[in-house]
Amino acid sequence: MSSNPFLRFLRGLLAIFRFCRALVVNLLFLFVLVSLLVALIGEPAAPILSDTTLVLDPRGVIVEERSLTRPIEQLLSRGTIADAAQEVLLQNLLDVIHAAAEDDRIKAMILMPESLAGGSFSHLQEVADAIEVFRRSGKTVYASSGNYTQAQYYLASHADEITLNPFGAVNLEGFGAWQIYFSDALEKIGVNAHVFRVGEYKSAVEPWERNDMSDEARENYSRLLNGLWDSYVNDVSQQRQLSPDTIDDLLENFDERLAAYGGDLAVLALDTGLVDRVESQPDSIRHLREELGSIDDPIRQVDFARYLRSLNQTQQRADQSDDKVAVIVASGEIVDGEAPPGIIGSTSLSRVIREATEDDQVKAMVLRINSPGGSAFASEIIRGELEAYRNTGRPLVVSMGATAASGGYWIATEANRIWASPSTITGSIGIFGVLPTFEETFTRLGLHVDGVGTTAISGAALPGRALSPIVESSLQSTVEFGYNRFLSLVASARQMSEADVDVIAQGQVWSGSEAVSNGLVDELGNLEDAIDSAAMLAGLENFETIMLHSRLSPFEQMLQELLDNSRIQALMGSFRASNLLNLQPEFMVHALQKAISLPMRARDPNSLYLHCFGCNAMQF
Repeated sequence: MSSNPFLRFLRGLLAIFRFCRALVVNLLFLFVLVSLLVALIGEPAAPILSDTTLVLDPRGVIVEERSLTRPIEQLLSRGTIADAAQEVLLQNLLDVIHAAAEDDRIKAMILMPESLAGGSFSHLQEVADAIEVFRRSGKTVYASSGNYTQAQYYLASHADEITLNPFGAVNLEGFGAWQIYFSDALEKIGVNAHVFRVGEYKSAVEPWERNDMSDEARENYSRLLNGLWDSYVNDVSQQRQLSPDTIDDLLENFDERLAAYGGDLAVLALDTGLVDRVESQPDSIRHLREELGSIDDPIRQVDFARYLRSLNQTQQRADQSDDKVAVIVASGEIVDGEAPPGIIGSTSLSRVIREATEDDQVKAMVLRINSPGGSAFASEIIRGELEAYRNTGRPLVVSMGATAASGGYWIATEANRIWASPSTITGSIGIFGVLPTFEETFTRLGLHVDGVGTTAISGAALPGRALSPIVESSLQSTVEFGYNRFLSLVASARQMSEADVDVIAQGQVWSGSEAVSNGLVDELGNLEDAIDSAAMLAGLENFETIMLHSRLSPFEQMLQELLDNSRIQALMGSFRASNLLNLQPEFMVHALQKAISLPMRARDPNSLYLHCFGCNAMQF
């Protein structure tokens, strides 16, 4: 044994490292083992008794389709965005609230939105409408939270009573659209961004060629966001019986209003009328016991996850029929080829559409679109598959979710009818191409590309070579062809002239309400309205609604079932809460990476993109 103290110190560090490594590996193995056991054993639903209160406590981001996230990725979710790594299906929320409204065993609802990480304004409106249905059934809704984000408060405003912690706040700020612009950064590292586009409002390429938002984009997004914010303020004001000016005045003079209350955000919210009660959690529980039963007895309650399991395990189809309306969800960016749930792969989605086309029992189809677009080539592949379905003579109805813009609108052009919510973001009819070259970067690094080719465009796409005028001119022609094709598709689908479409195109984005007025959308309504519309077009009175999805591999199916398990979600929440894995997110780096990496994500073979970057940049 060496007596060298430094060597002993190194051996001690090595022993500690080995211990920590073994501990982490064993913990992960234990987690997987417990997950498998829970999945195999199952979760039998406990009976729901009379006089039960539904606790609506959704966790994560509201989505149309849950993405396939590996367990290790959820475990390593970064600190403050741990809940954002979770997702809650919009349809699950709507099913639970509507079922509870008709369930005689459920007498009230406690809305606890503190773990809701967000969602589009369109999704929030659908959930809020469901809460209104619950209230109209004669049942009371209580909202309780330590703090309320803007999204959380929108749902809470539809409750009969809102409670806030004395040290909490209602965090309203308004809507915005913010992007990172990196033209100067590209210049500093010697990258030449060759941008090809049609449409003065097609702002998706602006970060590549500017350092700020253009006047055209500012005008377009200001109009859109102001309209959506007016809807938010009007909805909240109506629910809280406030003047719309109350909220706008509060935000425009927030510093003065807050100073008048000595910085007390909770009392400011109370006196403004945003909340009804400011009290600690024990006092809030005592109050709810008085309202819902006895102060001495606990509230008989069922949470969102357990009530959903109860529905899934006991619900019987009362409308089974040989006639079916197929609902297919197209959610996420549009990419070429195969893609997992949460991303629209041209091959993956086409396979599902083809399955519906070849099923004689499917009499109508509803395509639920929630996408800012992506690859132009992939969008056209999907549209072609929808055209093949339409050629069978069966109706196709599109239901737009939060966003159906650019490529999302391209694939909607095959529909017999298009439905959208008032706050759906749609349009962005335009196309662009981006091709960065690195010849200056190579020069700075002392790298040089040279060789011979048989034609003027041989090796044109090699890294380190400048873009030739022939290629540059050709790409612009291709983009212009793509834009004219887009105009033609929309004009034919909407029975408009291409000139009239061009006026509302040029990359402009519109709310669902505006899109009805300018002819891009037929009706305002939700998914259920679209399903009823499809059934009516098919002449169906008795029909069964079926959901068609991309088929997962057996391993992916097992992972999805594990991640859907509420007990496993609780286990992962415990892991994420540990300081060992609590890393701060790099929000700016992620935003920059997302903006730059579209060509790699969308995989368009011709480098042409139908994408609305601003739609993703909007903050609700």
